[in-house]
Amino acid sequence: MSDDYGLRGSAFLDSPQRGRGGPQTRVEIVQGLDLDDLDEDHVKSVIRQELESALGRDGGTLSHDRLQALRYYEGQPFGNEVEDGSRSTVVMRTVLEAVEWVLPALIRIFTASEKICTVEPPRPGTEQQAKQATEYLNHVFMRENQGFLVLHDWFKDALLERLGWVKYYWDTQKTTETESYTGLTKEQYDALLGSDEDVEVVKLTKYLQDMDEFNLDRPYVPPPPPMPPPMPAMPPPPSGAPSGLPGPPGPPAPPPGVGQPGMPPAILAAPPPPPAGAPAGPPPAGPGGMPPEAMMSLMAAMQQPPAPPPPAELYDCTLRVTRENGRVTIVNIPPEEILFSQRSKRGDIPFISHRRRWTYSDLIQQGYDEECLDLVPQDDSGEYNLERVERHQEDDYPYPDRRDAGREIWVEESYARFSLDEDGKTTELYKVMTAGNGLIILTKDGKPAVECVDEPGFVSICPIPSSHKLVGLSLADLTMDLQLIKSTLIRQMIDNAFLSNWPRIEVADDGVNENTYDDLLTLRPGGVVRSRRIGSIQPMMIPFTADKSFPLVEYLDQTQEVRTGVARHNQGINPDDLNKTATGVSLLQQAAAQRVELFARIFAHGVEQLMRGVMRLVRKHQQQERIIRVTGDWMRVNPREWREDMPLTVSVGLGTGNRDQILQHLMQIIQLQGTIVQQQQGVSGPLVYPSNVYDALKALQENAGFKSSFFADPSQGPPPGTPPPPPKPPDPAMAQAQAKIQTEQMKAQSQMQAMLIKAKAAEQLLGEKANAEAAIQQQRLQHETQLALLKANHEMEMERTQAQNDLAVGMARVKIEGEVKQKEIELKYAAGAYDQQPRVPPASNGSAAS
Repeated sequence: MSDDYGLRGSAFLDSPQRGRGGPQTRVEIVQGLDLDDLDEDHVKSVIRQELESALGRDGGTLSHDRLQALRYYEGQPFGNEVEDGSRSTVVMRTVLEAVEWVLPALIRIFTASEKICTVEPPRPGTEQQAKQATEYLNHVFMRENQGFLVLHDWFKDALLERLGWVKYYWDTQKTTETESYTGLTKEQYDALLGSDEDVEVVKLTKYLQDMDEFNLDRPYVPPPPPMPPPMPAMPPPPSGAPSGLPGPPGPPAPPPGVGQPGMPPAILAAPPPPPAGAPAGPPPAGPGGMPPEAMMSLMAAMQQPPAPPPPAELYDCTLRVTRENGRVTIVNIPPEEILFSQRSKRGDIPFISHRRRWTYSDLIQQGYDEECLDLVPQDDSGEYNLERVERHQEDDYPYPDRRDAGREIWVEESYARFSLDEDGKTTELYKVMTAGNGLIILTKDGKPAVECVDEPGFVSICPIPSSHKLVGLSLADLTMDLQLIKSTLIRQMIDNAFLSNWPRIEVADDGVNENTYDDLLTLRPGGVVRSRRIGSIQPMMIPFTADKSFPLVEYLDQTQEVRTGVARHNQGINPDDLNKTATGVSLLQQAAAQRVELFARIFAHGVEQLMRGVMRLVRKHQQQERIIRVTGDWMRVNPREWREDMPLTVSVGLGTGNRDQILQHLMQIIQLQGTIVQQQQGVSGPLVYPSNVYDALKALQENAGFKSSFFADPSQGPPPGTPPPPPKPPDPAMAQAQAKIQTEQMKAQSQMQAMLIKAKAAEQLLGEKANAEAAIQQQRLQHETQLALLKANHEMEMERTQAQNDLAVGMARVKIEGEVKQKEIELKYAAGAYDQQPRVPPASNGSAAS
């Protein structure tokens, strides 16, 4: 192995020094504060000593380990890479895989139910208070503080950086808003100033309302119409007319309402014209004997428009409204912002400090005095914390150095114990707000921000705790060495494959010319390399040995599964699992899930501590009744009625499997309850009561994920509008007799039904048997017919074959006989059997001689 792949103790190179101002010299500042029972110099000295020796400070061992875990998680280079690019620099993400595989399982365990915690009644009669506290605490955590995201960041910090921190506190924050109003009336303006909120008038302008088309929407009430002048008195009737008799005819009376006091002039009517053909006479008098000229002048005066109303006074103002709101706040704290004592153990932290960044204006808004803030020296060491820089590496550094209200100040919220008496036997926990690493104690309204408190309000969790220590191990600690080794092996395998596919070139010195090296360095498919002679350039083949490293990589993966408890069987279907039984795979999954369940049980203690702290804050600070919406209904919550000793448990879904398994268990329980109810003849006990059945059904509904209630709680009584209950049952003796009669009737009906079913079954059996026999007979006839037909066809085929064979044999015999006969004739002919002259036999030897 080359030195480039050597495994070093620290994979990452050292980072440059932080800060822009260089080393700073501490200057003692005496503020002259009155801390009652405490001494200013002693408080500052204790805070500074604790901060300088605390765990988690920048540059310490814990900070270095967390920084290394962050770099491994992000896949940063190790620092042992070859800079010229000739070697592979791939980085495997083993730490990220381990953290991100475990995190979803943990989040599901704590958020599968709508309730993360349950408050149990401490004694009989407190069930309603416990239910009220349960609903309200879950409402505060999940809805008012985004509990899902709090759990996600909290668990992820713990799995990656050993400790995850959350902070809970009662946030009484004043918010100031500037509001502008125009066109307010006097009543509206007074209503704004008379509200319960703190209202400051920034700008005020008064003016009179203009009655034009732009102010037609202003509220305006028209004045009453003017009263008409009194009419002249009617002349008295003649003295000779009897009382109650009509007098001499006069002018006709006006229509109703005309000329009456109080009526508008628009309804006054002119006298009717004289009829056609009537003799001209003096003009008629108006109503009441008024002359026409006076009547016309009166009508003209009354028809004039009314006088405009006096203009109203309006207000344009700008108000600065300050509102004060109080609520429980739960926030995640970055691990680099928490400093704690080296003597800390689980449940016992002598000193803890939250060092965070505030702007100058934010501190002023919270009520801190400008005099003490101006004494804080410029310090950007917290901004250039190595962990913070690594976490925000995508941001551009350095930040702008501002000197105005946006100047950033790092404030320490420290919790330490101080003695109150001279012998030091009594100690109290104090919260001290300082700046400049304990150099300045902040003040509010001239009073130092030092107060005695009950608890710090911080909760930490560690996935792999160590005995008698607060800091344990993280999931990253178990896998960082595996990531380094695995990355080194993968780099070597890639380099080996690269060299095997693209080997080095061996060139003889006497076989090159001025163009050879340029041609070799110019890489292109099908390129030409010019040399002096053939064979002077040869590739140096490197054997491919990367396949020998695959078993080692598999071994590292198995080691990771053993360390973290996260197996490939839990992440999905492995192709190798298809050859295993379902029981075996289930056992593997259960064995691998034990580590995740252990993480969940450890984290549950931290969640329980957090919810207990939230309940204490609510009981202490919330003095008013609230109304919240729970499962579609409104609930009144009054924390003042809660008892202090109410126990609280965290709802962790362990030991019962997933929702499908829980559903099976609930269905079995409900079926068992039904069987018991039948045996005990009702829900009056002794094993099952209505409340037990309701609890099982409610658990079934919650497991299904429904928020609405489908079942009525028997302890709450019937809902409004429910019809009256049914009448009381009859006499037991009568009910027993009726039950006996019903039993006999049911028995007779059952017997009759059984006989009918039996007869119907027999009839159906006989029909099926006859059908079967007929089908068999038909099949037999078909088989016999087919067999006879086949036999006849076979015999005919045999006879035809035999006749053909006999014919062939006869023809062959005739042919052979003809050939034999012909041969015989030829032989005889050759022997002369067919000559006409007889041949003379040859003479013997004696005859010839003679």
